[in-house]
Amino acid sequence: MPTIYFKMDIKKYYQQSFEIIKKNKKIIFILTALYILFLVSGLIYNSITYTSSFSSEDAKKAYNEFFKTTIVKDTFIGNFIYIFSHNIIASLFRIVTGIVLGIIPLFYIISDGISNSYSLVSSMIDEGVYRALLGFLPHSLFETPAFILSSSLGLMIFISVFKKDRMKNIIKTFKESLIVFTSIILPLLFIAAIIESVAILIYCF
Repeated sequence: MPTIYFKMDIKKYYQQSFEIIKKNKKIIFILTALYILFLVSGLIYNSITYTSSFSSEDAKKAYNEFFKTTIVKDTFIGNFIYIFSHNIIASLFRIVTGIVLGIIPLFYIISDGISNSYSLVSSMIDEGVYRALLGFLPHSLFETPAFILSSSLGLMIFISVFKKDRMKNIIKTFKESLIVFTSIILPLLFIAAIIESVAILIYCF
């Protein structure tokens, strides 16, 4: 009986999460469209203006060596812990800062689109299209929706400030945000961290 009850509880928990997402689908849609707009615009702009970061093959090798020794870890676990913890903090920051100023979650969506477009174009030029897409797309399919959801939750909290019974609505929205964070965002970030950690080991070692 306890096992059956636990399974039913989990199912109900996820149903609640999807109901919250459905209820706020307009906000999520707007932020998704905003991200795509800046990503595509950035891809077009950077494709026209970007030139290779490396003046020679030696400069490229020197950078790759620097990247391996100072940024990434030499084990899967090391990379996974770093990436997963960093993304959890980034997601929570987007949610919590929404209550202070709604512009912060919006800023991060725009920043994501611009920075991802730059990274993708630079990787395509410096490393080749195939390698760039293989290094960017797999983990981004999970990481990007998680960040968009996090920013959406932050914006939802900000909007709740202007509703009647302000404190009651803020607490309710914050609780709903935690439900979506634990049931949807965390698993997405977990999968993204696994994929990115594997990709780092493949391409850097």
